[in-house]
Amino acid sequence: MPRKTANIWKIGLYRRTENKDEAECILCAENGEKKTTVATKDWTTTGLVQHLKTRHSETEYFTKFQKSDQTQPDNNQETANLDKFIHITSGGELSYLDKKVINFVCSNLVSFKLLDNPATISLLSHTNEKLKGESYYRKTVLQKAYQALKSKMLNELRAMEALSFTTDKKMERAK
Repeated sequence: MPRKTANIWKIGLYRRTENKDEAECILCAENGEKKTTVATKDWTTTGLVQHLKTRHSETEYFTKFQKSDQTQPDNNQETANLDKFIHITSGGELSYLDKKVINFVCSNLVSFKLLDNPATISLLSHTNEKLKGESYYRKTVLQKAYQALKSKMLNELRAMEALSFTTDKKMERAK
């Protein structure tokens, strides 16, 4: 997949310099600050985000960054869960709680019966939604999540020019 440009570059606060180890802060330059460059290494964004938060948190750039950060997930912080494959809007068929519950069950390889456990129900009792029974998640939510995941993966596979697999002859079965 092509690498996406980090959101911090999209807000228009920084200008890339010829030196890949620094970027120029446009706002600091306009304000006549002595130091107008921010250290980066091969255009990494950690220092740029930190500079924005510490020096320009009261500006429109900070607001713009927060909005873009909420709408686009940070690829560096992706976790191995179904959320990165399935995006169903709040107006979709599954509620926020439904998506989180099915993600929890599938990611942790736990039984759907856990959802009928009084401790689980108590744990989730503070949410606005009521936890539904295990059969609802097993029969309804899992099917919808599966269809969404299958569709997304098929679309990604169709977009690929090539796909290759490899095996390691030295792999042994677990004893």
